[in-house]
Amino acid sequence: MKKLILSGILLGASFGLLANPEPIIYGTITEKNGETTTGSIRWGDQETFLSDIFNGRKLTHVGIEHLSEDEVDELKDHQPGPKASIGSLQITFKSFFGKELKPPYFNVHFGALKSLEVVDKKGLFKATLHDGTTILSDDRANDLTDEIYVMTPEGEQSEFDWDELSRIDFSKAPENAKTWGDGIYGTVTTENGTYPGRIMWDKDERLTDEELDGEDDSESHEIKFADILSIEKDDNHSIVVLRDGRELRLTGTNDVNRSNRGIWVDNPETGRVEISWKEFKKLDIQPVQIDWLDFDDYVALHKPLTATVNLRDGKTLPADQLVYDLNHQSSAELLYTDIDGHHHQMPLRLVKKMSVKNKHALELLMADQTTKTAHGDRSVTFENNGLVVSHQGQHQWVKWQEVESISFD
Repeated sequence: MKKLILSGILLGASFGLLANPEPIIYGTITEKNGETTTGSIRWGDQETFLSDIFNGRKLTHVGIEHLSEDEVDELKDHQPGPKASIGSLQITFKSFFGKELKPPYFNVHFGALKSLEVVDKKGLFKATLHDGTTILSDDRANDLTDEIYVMTPEGEQSEFDWDELSRIDFSKAPENAKTWGDGIYGTVTTENGTYPGRIMWDKDERLTDEELDGEDDSESHEIKFADILSIEKDDNHSIVVLRDGRELRLTGTNDVNRSNRGIWVDNPETGRVEISWKEFKKLDIQPVQIDWLDFDDYVALHKPLTATVNLRDGKTLPADQLVYDLNHQSSAELLYTDIDGHHHQMPLRLVKKMSVKNKHALELLMADQTTKTAHGDRSVTFENNGLVVSHQGQHQWVKWQEVESISFD
């Protein structure tokens, strides 16, 4: 274990500097030698809040063991190959490349994790969610290779490499927990509406003591987000208004021009929304009144997927356990989809019903009774790998073209 005196973005702060800050990642690190360290956790120089997203890859498709050999062959034939676009025409090279079953990704909020455990020396990990779902992964994903930083309530800071660790057990942060800094909170205005939440600028900067870089006609600027009131797109520039009243017109870096990789907005009512620079209009950095989920909320809200599946032939299948797209098992897992012109990473707990609209889209009835059209990602189109419906110990693979709707319990 290497002890560090950290500076810059890793300076500790006391909880509660903002009116309504989001709860942080907290837990106990156990090393291979049995030593433990408990405190606030930061993943690399990035994730530190409960709605930050843990990214991994499952070792195999979930429920595939219930498919017959013929069904597995059919599933392999269903896999799309590489795509190429020529004008408005899209070509899929399925007949040459479409036989491989690539292990699916899994993505959950850090708040959904109960523990992470190193299973063996070959890079095998087990993630356990609060609802009892277990997921086997390996170290091909960067979140399973990043350094882990821990800061105790007394302010002692440590850095760990994964090869030093045996497990991480997550828990609720106590009142005296230190943080790695304040999140950037505000409202993003786009061509399609407004999105309040916690902001990650350029998919990178997420704390107020991190800096926005840019240039004007006379000099280069490095401005802490704590000093910024608003950022407004102006073609390939940004108009940056500072809290001291100054206004700068900046360009020259991907923080402030069309090379920007996008803005993430996290909000428990929508999940993560990705705003492209093309759609972005303005960010106002200001307090937002959001009921953030704390650790206890994540424990209570999530459960394995159960549902009623309605088929096109009129049959109805109850599912004591549902596997969606031969991947998602838990309401904590994130559905990737495009909605209203923006890419979403949406926890399945927010979806009450899915109805197949056409080959390329689903209609979603949300828990708040609003409806949304989901498209763009394979899991909401005809490329979906189908469902495994389990009921009273019996398991059935249902191909996506047979599905009319799914009503989640």
